[in-house]
Amino acid sequence: MGEDLPLLTLVKQREIAQMPHFNEVVGQLNQTLQMLCSFHSAEDLVSFLSSDIFTQYMGEEGAWVVFELGIYKDHTKTLELIPSLQEFVLADGRLSGIFQDDVWRGQPDEGMVEALQQWHNHVYKLEE
Repeated sequence: MGEDLPLLTLVKQREIAQMPHFNEVVGQLNQTLQMLCSFHSAEDLVSFLSSDIFTQYMGEEGAWVVFELGIYKDHTKTLELIPSLQEFVLADGRLSGIFQDDVWRGQPDEGMVEALQQWHNHVYKLEE
């Protein structure tokens, strides 16, 4: 059973701008994201972030929400995730040095998968 544990968690942390108006389905997603969500791999998370419903959730005006993205086995190890249609930002407040200037910018694609895996492996390994 221990091997079936998720790798990453995601939860809505705060709003930094006006929240878009949602239809009922996207509104339900907003409610769900206020609870701790878990993902078994970086690929699973990136697939969710690139889904049609998450794209609708982001709205069209720019960044308005910040998520806390964490390591499932140690919730004290976190990044901030700031999504927008223009780009996704991963901000490393722990200053682990994994990303240049502790910020990664890009789209939810294979580059983000690699960045998340690199961050997870480095930060989690520090505690072993």
